[in-house]
Amino acid sequence: MTEAATRLLMTFDSLPQSDQHEILARLLRRANIVSEESTPEWNEYKNTRRRELIDREIQGSLTPDETLELETLQRQAIAYRDAVAPPPLEFAQELHRRLLNAQSRVDS
Repeated sequence: MTEAATRLLMTFDSLPQSDQHEILARLLRRANIVSEESTPEWNEYKNTRRRELIDREIQGSLTPDETLELETLQRQAIAYRDAVAPPPLEFAQELHRRLLNAQSRVDS
């Protein structure tokens, strides 16, 4: 274990709960413990639960289990949105092209 990891573990309990949840969620995502679904079934119950968890996160009262649940629901919501109504990329691509052109004129 690295020195940084050892320090993190030693101070983990003293971190704010929101930081603990974020660290835990990131580690679980990296370890692929939090499952990814390609095109999840989405329904009103899941969306209502997702909103409840977001409210609890804002209030700072989310438990570690709820943090994982929210992470999963957020990914499912995005996957569902992307499957049924993918965001248009043409505008972003055109804007990117214009910004690159403007930057190249400034650099010349």
